[in-house]
Amino acid sequence: MLQKVNFLPGFNKQVTATGAEAQWTGGDYVRFRYGTPEKIGGWDQLGEDKLTGAARALHHWDDNAGIKYAAIGTNRILYVYSGGQYYDIHPIRTTIAACDFTSTTSDTAVTVTFPSPHGLVDDDIVKFDGVSGVTAVGSTYTDASFEDILFMVTSAPTATTITITMASAESGTQLSNSGSASALCYVTVGPAQEVGGYGWGTGTYSGSASGPATTTLVTTIAADAAVTSVTLTDSTAFPTSGEIRIGSEDITYTANDTSTGILSGGARATNGTTLAEHTAGATITNISDYVAWGEASSADFTINPGLWVLDNYGTKLVALIYNAQCFEWDAAASNPTENRATIISGAPTASRHMIVSPVDRHLIFLGTETTIGDSTTQDDMFIRFSDQESTSDYAPTATNTAGTQRLAQGSRTVSYTHLTLPTKA
Repeated sequence: MLQKVNFLPGFNKQVTATGAEAQWTGGDYVRFRYGTPEKIGGWDQLGEDKLTGAARALHHWDDNAGIKYAAIGTNRILYVYSGGQYYDIHPIRTTIAACDFTSTTSDTAVTVTFPSPHGLVDDDIVKFDGVSGVTAVGSTYTDASFEDILFMVTSAPTATTITITMASAESGTQLSNSGSASALCYVTVGPAQEVGGYGWGTGTYSGSASGPATTTLVTTIAADAAVTSVTLTDSTAFPTSGEIRIGSEDITYTANDTSTGILSGGARATNGTTLAEHTAGATITNISDYVAWGEASSADFTINPGLWVLDNYGTKLVALIYNAQCFEWDAAASNPTENRATIISGAPTASRHMIVSPVDRHLIFLGTETTIGDSTTQDDMFIRFSDQESTSDYAPTATNTAGTQRLAQGSRTVSYTHLTLPTKA
């Protein structure tokens, strides 16, 4: 006679197979629904393309036509996946025209010369467009060797030159200031891993300084104590006042004009260092947050990895670089995969986290600036949110719903979540 056997849902790993009467002891690709096992599909690889960098964030959403998108943020590039293909939608910091190339026989290194300061540092991403005139007879390289290809900056020896590494060495005639191209300089995200240290010997002890903010010197400055003005390629990541190091010399400053990149005021050869001449292209390091020359570090320091926070505001992808700027990319635009993400005008420029309120349509920044546009005012406990149905209006007025709030308890915002509040029956 047939008899119905009822098995309990789930897997019991604490008993033997013999002792697990009417129980399941193991399985794979299985879930239990309504008390019975059901097969699940597992995982499938999205495309065959290899992405540049370490993937740090993933977000899925649909546009109004039901087309599915997946945004992937790596420490190098922001991608969107749709229709079985990955698209590079990374924002461009600046585009510089009229660049040329110089190669050396039997070397994979190529020097790229810019007509103006480039602001690039080691490991930044650059892409060349409109390449023409790479015509050295017998050279390994042609226009196609550079056109529409991503390169990582190997080094930035001067304010107007960088070196890149080619797939193969120059085996023919050397290029010499050859060709012309536009360089698309990608927005910097950050390193693949967190970098930090603490204790004796880690900060600037014995004159070694290292900080998250570095750039290059635009014009040569003389070994003259009266010369206290320093022009940086980009000073936006430097505090309003502080201290920098060029070579082995420490220099203080009292004013930072981010529109021109000029640090002014202060004094030369501080912390017992020696006055020296510094040529254009020299590396400048922010040491404002580190201890002085010859002192042991008493606190730890951390350079955060390149992280993204991703969400969607309707059809728009909203992408925040951790502790930096926020960008948007609209899936509803004409031929959206041909467009790049662009900075959200009016939004804070330095925030730890970002989240979209799906019910009332506010864009919320956490651990953000108390003064929009001034990254030195970033407060780990400060929250700022946009006007309803807007991603660019953050100034509270009597006629909008934008606002701010500083959390009263805690030390910094670490994460966030969407909450659905119960409704009254």
